[in-house]
Amino acid sequence: MAMKLRRSRSRSRRMFHKKSVWPRVLGWILLVAVCAGAGIGVVHWSDNASANNSTTAPSGVTGTTGASTAAPTTGTTPPPAPTVEKMAFVSLASLRDAAARPAMLQELRQNGYTAVLFDLKDENGALHYAFTGELAKKAKATADTALTKEELDALVKDCRTAQLEPVARLFAFKDKTATSKLKSGRINWSGDKVTLWLDAAASKGGKSWLNPYAEEAQSYITELATELTTLGFDTLVLDGVQFPEKTFEAYFGTKDQTAESYLEVLSRFVKTLNTKLADTRLLLAADWEAVAGVNTAVYGGNPLSFGADGVCPMLAADSAKTATQVKTEWEQMVTRLEFFEGQKPTMMPWLPAALATVLPKDAPKVLPHS
Repeated sequence: MAMKLRRSRSRSRRMFHKKSVWPRVLGWILLVAVCAGAGIGVVHWSDNASANNSTTAPSGVTGTTGASTAAPTTGTTPPPAPTVEKMAFVSLASLRDAAARPAMLQELRQNGYTAVLFDLKDENGALHYAFTGELAKKAKATADTALTKEELDALVKDCRTAQLEPVARLFAFKDKTATSKLKSGRINWSGDKVTLWLDAAASKGGKSWLNPYAEEAQSYITELATELTTLGFDTLVLDGVQFPEKTFEAYFGTKDQTAESYLEVLSRFVKTLNTKLADTRLLLAADWEAVAGVNTAVYGGNPLSFGADGVCPMLAADSAKTATQVKTEWEQMVTRLEFFEGQKPTMMPWLPAALATVLPKDAPKVLPHS
């Protein structure tokens, strides 16, 4: 409690002896009036400022305080999406002709495409670029026709000259080539735990797989993706991030090594890779049924939750489906995305060019091109 100061009446009389009290009273009245006027002025200005902030705030700013609602720029903030609205999937063979390539790329740009997608690690595991990492050399999966660094640099440059974003696709664990050399990174037979496992009998086309639980397999894919970022790729598509459909007699590792569920190990891998790639945008190709939440067995859950910046659901492998079917599938995925909790990834469906008009005009999409 504030203490009141008391003065003796005799001292007070001495201090103001022979002086009139009216000048002092009038002075106090004037001072109070001035302060009151100033206070009203401050309140009035503050109200006007608040009103101006609420009516003229720029995009990303809301409220009367002018506080920004935009996400802060930090190391964990997803990188801004590049201008990839209509992506053409082109076979690498079609892009190898350096003389004819510029004209083809210009034609794609004139037709509204904003990106070109091509395989640098195909669904069999073959590498179509001469990767220089230790695991890439160990895997011995480089194709005889693989692009050299100079050839890939020229391809990337031509794409950018045509105002097209170059995008590379890498198949991850769906790989029957690297399994012969990366023995610590493959799925083995549960019988002796060292023999190579196949997802079906060899006579029926059975294939080997890299093991999503294996550190060597994850490191291999991470090494390839990281090297591509050093070559100037700002966007990558990762495919084959899944387990085999049939796992009879498959050995994935010890109890401790396989403690995580399918969903946990795959999402951890994607999230870790996405963080390591920093500003590179990571898109994940997946079956549309899994994205719609219909059939998620090989993923252990919905790929929307894996932590990629975007998802490319395969709406139709060919033109056999009708427009009505594709439209229904698209609507199912959109509905699932609306109910998806957390940060929503971009959805860029992969479908035949003949069915592209089925989707909304502004929907990003991947279309095959000869």
